[in-house]
Amino acid sequence: MYDQVWLREEDIDALFPGLGLPLPCTAEVDGSSSPASYCHIIDRLGFWNRILWRAGFQLRELTAPGQLSLVRVAHDGGRRQEQHGRDGRLLFHVLLECHRCVVSVELDEVLVEGSGLREARVRVLSALRNNTSLLSLNLVSLFGDYRFIQEDLFADIGSMTQLRELVISATGEAISCLVDLVCSLLHTASLSTLSISGLRFDEMNAKFLSAALRRNGTVTDLSVHSSILNSRNSKGVPSFSRYLKGSTTLSALTLEGTIAEPEDTLTELASVLIPLIVSSTLQKLKLSGFLLHCRCAWLLSRFVAQQGGSLKHLDISGCRWALDGSPKSLDAPTDDGQPSEPTCAWLKPFDETEQVGLSHLSVSVRDLKPDDFKTLFFVATSVESLRTISIDDVALDVLPEFREAVRRVAVSCLEATSVSAFCKTVHLVRSWNHVTTLRLVLSKEAMGDVFMMWSLCCFVNEAAALKELELAGCDRPDLSHCLGVVTINHSLLLDVIFSNASLRTLRLSQIRLGEANLNFLVDAVFSNDTMTELDFMSWDTSENDRLLRLLAADFDMNATLLRFRVSNTSCDEMEDEGRAIINAFLSRNVGFVTCASHYVARFTDANRCMEALASIPRSRALIDKVQELVAVDEADATSLVEALVTMDFP
Repeated sequence: MYDQVWLREEDIDALFPGLGLPLPCTAEVDGSSSPASYCHIIDRLGFWNRILWRAGFQLRELTAPGQLSLVRVAHDGGRRQEQHGRDGRLLFHVLLECHRCVVSVELDEVLVEGSGLREARVRVLSALRNNTSLLSLNLVSLFGDYRFIQEDLFADIGSMTQLRELVISATGEAISCLVDLVCSLLHTASLSTLSISGLRFDEMNAKFLSAALRRNGTVTDLSVHSSILNSRNSKGVPSFSRYLKGSTTLSALTLEGTIAEPEDTLTELASVLIPLIVSSTLQKLKLSGFLLHCRCAWLLSRFVAQQGGSLKHLDISGCRWALDGSPKSLDAPTDDGQPSEPTCAWLKPFDETEQVGLSHLSVSVRDLKPDDFKTLFFVATSVESLRTISIDDVALDVLPEFREAVRRVAVSCLEATSVSAFCKTVHLVRSWNHVTTLRLVLSKEAMGDVFMMWSLCCFVNEAAALKELELAGCDRPDLSHCLGVVTINHSLLLDVIFSNASLRTLRLSQIRLGEANLNFLVDAVFSNDTMTELDFMSWDTSENDRLLRLLAADFDMNATLLRFRVSNTSCDEMEDEGRAIINAFLSRNVGFVTCASHYVARFTDANRCMEALASIPRSRALIDKVQELVAVDEADATSLVEALVTMDFP
């Protein structure tokens, strides 16, 4: 198994003490979502991840209890990853050759940096070629700088017939050998998920891929770039449209577009939406990168109205609008909120006989005028099944125009640095009950406004819908000079932030905390049992160093954080070791969520999954994961968790 050129088998334990590398996989799979028994790696996961961190990887239980995913964490730090590349390739080889518990891998160029051709083939390519247990593969890179292995790598991946999910998150032109890889897997594997929205296709490759999709009968979730429409027949109909019209399995489609002329956008959308009306199996549609206009709005409305009621989720929040200069087909509502005529682009396709099952709508209102989005919301709120309307890019001037039916609103004011903008933002969000995301500039001057800081603290304390809060400093603000708690020497703002059990994500950037607030933040992280993501960057770099050291010392006390980022600090081994420790515990926490959610969903009754639930009974990430697994809303997921916690841990 081990190549004698670099390492003798008897030296492995000495090089990686505590990993148990020579031991084979002990997981037994019985065909269920969880293994009948767990691999010994699970008990040593902390040791594995401390070592893997050096090479920029982590093992995490992402999909199911006992099923491990090898994920890249290079962007989170690890300055000595390249010099540990040989260790990383060895561990990669061992995991893929010997451990059927590893079901998912993220692969990019860092794995072959500094290797020769022979080492890359022995350690990486052969491991992929011989593996029979991987179900999911994510190509983060196209290996364009490593042409000496690129073609062989793609050929080996193309032979992995056991794959069920292929994600190519890299972006660029789709070269022929990469298209061959995708087409081969569409033909020989049973892919259910294919995500290649970052790849741009020329006419020939678009033709090959569309033909392969037409012959495939297993893909249910597809993400592609709109350049797949480049291949057309003599009548001008895209080959991809033929696939969409004939597909009986596709339930989710993501289409990544490019900003183009309005007529081109309409043509592209028509090539996709009209065939989907015929197939009527789609449940989720996401469009991004398109420049939409009035006739696009009409086409989308027609699609929702005539698609047969199967569409549940429509996300166009990644698209821009270009309504200026277009024919006025979005009629302004009258004073009573009703459209002046039932001929607006949003409303015209609907009639009382149509069955509409849409339950979630996400849209960006950037570039939309109030009259335009009032008409949109008049239509949306008339759809009885539509329970969630999520709005992005909301301007402060128009926030009061939104109806209470809009359940999710993201307010971003990171470009507004004035105190007046800060005050206006705080005033408006306090009057609105459904702000889920707030991004706000906190200047030194604004921080000195006692009344407005008090108002902001009141909002954060009372905001039951708030899930994400981002505060970006301007002019080097210092939180130690801010409104504080009378009886305790720390900021009232930090106090209410960590008192809000609904908050999932906190981002603080370019804000100095001061010693008392920094100590409070550390204690709050250790005692908090709901928050899942924390980003921190102080303009005082010594605070970044100190926070990292303090958290690394006792990070095992936190069981709910899944992502933690602190600005790069001193370039030394102590920092790398601290980051390795923290990431190992983050990986443990991810496993807690996976195991506990499967226990709540009744997919497993394993003791370690019950113990995981006991560790994170109030985790917001657990609620989100249960929603995903059981397909229920947040309230029902919360009830399921609370019922089990009350029953098992009275």
